[in-house]
Amino acid sequence: MQPTKKQTTKILVGVIVALAVVLVALVVALVATPQETLTSHSAQAEVEAEEKALEEAEKEGYYDTDPIEVVQLTELIGCNLDQALERIGHGAEIDGESKLVAGGLTEVTVLLGEESATLDTGAALTYLYLDRSGRIVQASYRININDLSCASLPFDQIVNDADLIGRLLVGAGLSTYEPNPITAPAREKYALYDSSGKTTTEERYQFMGTGSDEAGTPFEWSVFLDYDYTQAIESNNLADTVRTVHVSINSVDS
Repeated sequence: MQPTKKQTTKILVGVIVALAVVLVALVVALVATPQETLTSHSAQAEVEAEEKALEEAEKEGYYDTDPIEVVQLTELIGCNLDQALERIGHGAEIDGESKLVAGGLTEVTVLLGEESATLDTGAALTYLYLDRSGRIVQASYRININDLSCASLPFDQIVNDADLIGRLLVGAGLSTYEPNPITAPAREKYALYDSSGKTTTEERYQFMGTGSDEAGTPFEWSVFLDYDYTQAIESNNLADTVRTVHVSINSVDS
């Protein structure tokens, strides 16, 4: 038996009323929800998102923003050779004979006896440059960076994302430096290729700028970053890439 038009109208009215009641109940429930609870859920979601991002970043080495531990080169400027060896520590000892270099400076190579002995496995070498009066006007530090948490990053990312250069400069004693931030140049400025023009054999670039230590003493700085793929190409294993960095601090009066 088909319902009459009057009955159908009553049914529709009843459905509309029921839906209205449900809607009102939902609105009341939302209004009654403490704002603190909503805020808590939002904050928790944000914390969880940050923790997840941190975990992902940690796998890539991006998370490490601490200064990279190197010799405090700024402290060596102005010292004589004996004072410099004492300040360097780490079992520092002179390696080989000193030699004259450009500018009339004397170059002295210093081995850090407590560190590894070869560049391929992480050697640390310090170079001191003395003027005619026997005072150090330039000091540099060279090390293999394969053991750093960010060493697996490509050349541009280790500069741009892991801030390798800036962290090295702070480790070397600079409290401020320019330019800041330090960014990698266009790839054509640092990538070298084999005769085919397809295989990258080396990526290298010298970054340069100025800075000062905590006392406000001005310095010039340079950092030479080098990714040498020679061994990796021979072994067909990217893990054999030799990554070295050479950071130098100069007296502006030298």
